[in-house]
Amino acid sequence: MSPEAMAQARAQGAAGRIVRENRGATPQRRGAEPDASPGRGRQTPDLKLFDSKSASTTRRRKIARRAFGLTSVAVLFVIVLSHGFIDESQFRIDAMKTELTNAQALNQKLTLQVAQLKAPQRVVTAAEKEFGMIVPGSIAYLYPVSPQTQLPAPPGSPRH
Repeated sequence: MSPEAMAQARAQGAAGRIVRENRGATPQRRGAEPDASPGRGRQTPDLKLFDSKSASTTRRRKIARRAFGLTSVAVLFVIVLSHGFIDESQFRIDAMKTELTNAQALNQKLTLQVAQLKAPQRVVTAAEKEFGMIVPGSIAYLYPVSPQTQLPAPPGSPRH
């Protein structure tokens, strides 16, 4: 058996079948340039091994790699996008906390001001100064009388 036939038999046993692109006496590696020596007129064969199982497996692997790559990119995009939303939400939370702190400080200030304005001593002082009111020395109570009752004349009035 010739060396070429032995190589062919080995290739068929390992990978399935052989596809011969170029007929010639010497086997040549795939992708190698043919011998362009001027003294040789032979063409060398370019043998390729072809196995339908390995081709479909290779195709499936390529598809799986692409799917994995696209899925990875999509997951990374979602992670980056969610971090952006989290950062924006945290910024708004910080702004609201600052606003709440300012509102609580204003509330305390206004509560103290209301308490000071409601103080009885302050009310009396304001009534005396702003409205000219005075505190009475004694309190006189008036009682209702019927219209038929004759009232005494006030002191210092002329008598009839």
